[in-house]
Amino acid sequence: MYSQLNKKGLNVWKKIREVVYLPPFFFSKKNTDILNKQTIKMGKIQPLHSYITVWLERLNIKKPVTPQLMTDEQKKLNMMLIDEEMQELLLALSKNDDLTELCDAYFDVLWVVTQAAMINGINVNDIVRAGSMSNLSKFCSTSDEAYATVDAYLKGTHPDKMGICIETHVEENDGVFSVKRTKDNKTMKSINFKQPDFTFITDRAK
Repeated sequence: MYSQLNKKGLNVWKKIREVVYLPPFFFSKKNTDILNKQTIKMGKIQPLHSYITVWLERLNIKKPVTPQLMTDEQKKLNMMLIDEEMQELLLALSKNDDLTELCDAYFDVLWVVTQAAMINGINVNDIVRAGSMSNLSKFCSTSDEAYATVDAYLKGTHPDKMGICIETHVEENDGVFSVKRTKDNKTMKSINFKQPDFTFITDRAK
C-alpha cells in the first residue's frame, strides 16, 4: 500500500498494525451506533468521518466534544502522517502512470487530514461548507465585476494582492465569469471575494 521510496522516519501506519490487531472491518452493533444509528447495508457508503470514528474507537483514541488544539504529541504524530501521505501523493502525481496508485494516495491524504481535524474536535463537514462558500465567491456574476477584477489586479489595487500588479484575463462559461492569471491560467479571486467564516466553529471552543 505504501511506496518503498519513502524510507525516512517511522511508518506509523505499519507500526499501529504491528501492535494493534484490527479485525476485518464489519459493522457491529457498537459500530452501527457510532455511525449515527443508521441502518447499515453491505456496500452502503458512509461519510468518511464515520469510518474514522470507528478507527479511532478501535485505537481507544477519544475525540474532543468541542474544538481544541492538539497536544504536542498529537501534533507531531499528525504532522508526520500528513507529510508522509502528501509525499506519497506528490510522487504518484509526478509519475502520473497508475490510477490505482493515485486512488490510494488520494484516499490516504483524505483520511489523515480528516482524522487530524477530528482530533482537533472539528467537524470536517463544517470546514467544507464554509470553505466551499468562500471558494465559490471567487467567481464573478457579471462581466462588469469580472473586468473590474482584472483592472484591480493590473493596477495592484486588488484587496487580496494590494501593491502587486498581475496580468489576468476573463473567461465566461454559461453566464458565470472567472478571472484567470495569464501566465498559468490559475483562477483568481473576484474583487468581491469573501474569506471563509470559521467563527461558528471556533466559537464552540470558548
